Amino acid sequence: MKGKLAYTIVRVIFGLAWIFYGAVKFFPMPAPELPAAAVAFLGALGATGYMIPFLGIAELAIGLMLVFNRWVPLSMMILSPIMLNIVLFNLFLSLSLSSAIMLLILVLMQVYIMYCTWDAYKPLFGRQRK
Repeated sequence: MKGKLAYTIVRVIFGLAWIFYGAVKFFPMPAPELPAAAVAFLGALGATGYMIPFLGIAELAIGLMLVFNRWVPLSMMILSPIMLNIVLFNLFLSLSLSSAIMLLILVLMQVYIMYCTWDAYKPLFGRQRK
């Protein structure tokens, strides 16, 4: 793998970010004011009673997998729908310049990690033999 040091740095920073995001689900911090639609969406997730803790556990697990370099391709597959929802949430419900910059950095980090581990995904796109 080319750029092994760069991959390791990006993977660890990305993992630490997800550990932080997962922990925030259990230990809330002050958040910026959000538009009404975003507050309603997050309120609906919270009202389920399970979705916010589930996301927190998933984000913590993803972060730990990345930091400890275990099952990285699996962590990226689990993270992909979560990241897609985060992108759509920000585009449609709560877009600001600071969130857009942070989101772009996170997406680029995920794409880079997936690029570096692409060989693990090749069987998913190959022809299936009967």
